Amino acid sequence: VSENSLEGTLDFTKLPRGMEECDFRDNEFQGTLDFSDLPAKLTDIAVDVNKFSGTVDLHHLPKGLERLYIGNENLFAQLDWDKLPKWLIDLSCDFLQFNGTIEINKISRNFREIEFCRNDIKGTVDLTKLPPGLEALSFSQNAITGPIDFTQLPDRLNWISFAENNLKCDVNLDALPAYVQHLYLEYNALKGSITTGLLPRGLEVIKIKVNRFRGSLDLTELPAFMRVFSGSNNSFCGKLDFSRLPMFLSKLSLANNRFIGSIDMSKVDAPLTTLRLDGNKFRGEALISEAVAGTQKINITGNCITAIFTVRNGIRKKHTGISIGEA
Repeated sequence: VSENSLEGTLDFTKLPRGMEECDFRDNEFQGTLDFSDLPAKLTDIAVDVNKFSGTVDLHHLPKGLERLYIGNENLFAQLDWDKLPKWLIDLSCDFLQFNGTIEINKISRNFREIEFCRNDIKGTVDLTKLPPGLEALSFSQNAITGPIDFTQLPDRLNWISFAENNLKCDVNLDALPAYVQHLYLEYNALKGSITTGLLPRGLEVIKIKVNRFRGSLDLTELPAFMRVFSGSNNSFCGKLDFSRLPMFLSKLSLANNRFIGSIDMSKVDAPLTTLRLDGNKFRGEALISEAVAGTQKINITGNCITAIFTVRNGIRKKHTGISIGEA
């Protein structure tokens, strides 16, 4: 019954004894959550995105429970990993307010997905002792501080998010697991360099904007299947080679860095929908292909560009559809 705008309260002690799954997410239910007498056969519970309040007991859940999605803004809970069901593999607790600390090094070895977002979690996290089969890890929009080590993550991990925390430390992204497809680290104060040739070859999305990354950036070594590279508001520098961008790249955002040289995107065939190079130190004429000229959102202001030319079959034509000052 998810996503139906249903209202009222729920008495979980009266669920049918043979029930195996219940999904009440994304409604308008209110009241408290009593999980003290749930059906013994329940494997999946989803009650997130409602208006529940009060304190919920997570330590008397059915022994066979595998998935729990419980995020609500006014709910409070205490978390003791040792008292959670042994076979729990997916746990999502968005907005849930925890009493005490979250000791990530005590997580059960069976977990595959863990999501703790907007929980006001403070302190540091040890990522060297995560479950070996973990596939998704998200601690975005908390108050986590460094240091943080991404060099000893589980081999199967494909989703990592620590966006919008208080991470103010050097970070090494040269040894991420080979299967990582999504990496979200934006809005921190992370430092370090990005060696694009050492990023996971299957990486599709990397968002590192609003940090303190520095050094040059080799766009010709980006993973072949990358769709989004968001690196604005850092301290990247040097020249950019746009000659071999990934063929599926749709968003390239490198605004407000320290890049120099010229903009030559005359050979770019990638289906870009967003291109941001504003606020750098590019100079001279900008050459763009017809594919780039059709980009929905393009911004190259805040540079020293004198003219923009569209290049087709080696022939340059002054581009009048993009204003240098208003692009």
